[in-house]
Amino acid sequence: MTDLMEIYKKLATMIKAYKACDYGDNVRQQKEAEIDLWDYARDNLPSGGVIGDANLDVKSSNQNKIVFYSSMDCYTEYGYYAGSLEYKITIKPSLFSGASIKINCASRHMRKYYNDNIDYLYEVYTP
Repeated sequence: MTDLMEIYKKLATMIKAYKACDYGDNVRQQKEAEIDLWDYARDNLPSGGVIGDANLDVKSSNQNKIVFYSSMDCYTEYGYYAGSLEYKITIKPSLFSGASIKINCASRHMRKYYNDNIDYLYEVYTP
């Protein structure tokens, strides 16, 4: 798999190009850019195993901030399926680490599992 920082940089570039289409009258070009964005995010952002596919939030994202949503299957201490933990990931450029990652729990009823898995989620999404 490609380095995550390179994936984040390419996504930021693609988002910038998509947003530039917003100012023109070329609807076809904008639609093609949106499809390319979704395909690239789906194919390259972490997923698989207990991590669900990433859903890019194009409206909230820009060249300096990438926002996407994902989920994680959670299990009880006895191995039973407990539900799906929904979370929001915000990535911003950082001078020191390359990227500043913020992960917020979107499933209030799954807060316990978020707290139990937060270190793992940061490990998955940090370049």
